[in-house]
Amino acid sequence: MKRMLKITDVPLKILGIQVGSGVRYILLFWIEVTNTSIKLADEVLLNLFTFTIFLLSRGELEIADEKQREQIDKLILTEALRIVDDYENIQDVSRLYEELFEKMDDLKVLDERVPLIAVKFLARMREVQRRDAWKIVCIETTVALMELRGRKDWYNKTSIKESLKLLENFNEDDQHDISSLRKLFEKLS
Repeated sequence: MKRMLKITDVPLKILGIQVGSGVRYILLFWIEVTNTSIKLADEVLLNLFTFTIFLLSRGELEIADEKQREQIDKLILTEALRIVDDYENIQDVSRLYEELFEKMDDLKVLDERVPLIAVKFLARMREVQRRDAWKIVCIETTVALMELRGRKDWYNKTSIKESLKLLENFNEDDQHDISSLRKLFEKLS
């Protein structure tokens, strides 16, 4: 009969410690290469972004200390904007953005780029998704931003103004679907 391993068993404790150390090492690696201005390949940055969104969506970014966490949160936003601007197949990474918006309020540090990330993501998704699927993404993104209303660190007047301008580029049929997002931005402007 096979013996069931328990978390109190020494090998599993060691494994848990090693996994935690590995996660912290990856996060520190991203921080350090950014701080030393080392340019990483876009694929590496995408993998780091994917990994941190995975951790964020599962509440595991708490493994980093407060200072590291603030730096990681800034890196997440930087990479989110870069990907939405530059990544060719946005649909391949759409789930990452959905998870990011769902957990955005869990980020310790936000900045004025959040509205731009949201609007650019919606614009890119509109290019590749059927209308019914896009409407769902639009609603979920708007709800996620509405949950940030108690915070003041995720926008400024300039980013709201720029985001409202970008919303004007959506076609007439889509204007109804983005109306709640527009109203939110107008209240903040």
